[in-house]
Amino acid sequence: MDKFIKQLDPNLDYINYEINNDKCYITVASNRKEVICPFCGRSSSRIHSTYNRTFQDLPIQGYKVFITIRNRKMFCDNSDCKHTTFAERFDFISYKAKKTRRLEDEIVRLSINCNSVAASKDLKENVVDIGKSTVCNLLKKQTPVVDKKTITAVCKWLRTYPNFLVISRDGSITYGNAITDAHPEALQICDRFHLLKNLTLYVTEYLKKRLKPQVLIQAVSGETKKMEAIKQVDENRKLTLKEKYEKIN
Repeated sequence: MDKFIKQLDPNLDYINYEINNDKCYITVASNRKEVICPFCGRSSSRIHSTYNRTFQDLPIQGYKVFITIRNRKMFCDNSDCKHTTFAERFDFISYKAKKTRRLEDEIVRLSINCNSVAASKDLKENVVDIGKSTVCNLLKKQTPVVDKKTITAVCKWLRTYPNFLVISRDGSITYGNAITDAHPEALQICDRFHLLKNLTLYVTEYLKKRLKPQVLIQAVSGETKKMEAIKQVDENRKLTLKEKYEKIN
């Protein structure tokens, strides 16, 4: 177990572990004597406080792994730094992330050739507890940006995934032509966002043409007097003390 933890970071010390059903909970602690401030680069050895931070990592022998680290909050001794305290950070996980970088890479590798719903189901059974939205976010973060203006670039990127059978896209002609060229047998469908957006715009324009721009409602005399009284009260509230005195006199 200690070797598994050292692969994450040599500065981590293994403390203990506990297995509950299909999950393995591991507790670790940092052994750094000094921690570098991420804002100014000055090292510090003064501890402000500690707190537990839990995140997920690669599975071990069929068990889903949850690691809890006793993270330290340090004082920054640099008087020119805008932050008096900072939390200890590690290279193996992003700031405030819930999964290690190597776990994120494994999720992307297993999800790249299937939809997010199927990927989420398979990952929950064997690797990690994850939702379909998280799978989509990781794929978006790690997928390279494609030059939309060049069909050749889009085709080249699409051919790196030969197993595409159904491709969801927006109304871009560039994407349509690129998909036809790279995967002529793939079924092209409009994505849900643009489908609902276009439907909303069409219905809005239709209603604008069919319905009158405004509907006049005749006010009742009693309600009119009440509204005038409310309006007068609002105007009186806006008067300054001097204006009120002049109005009384």
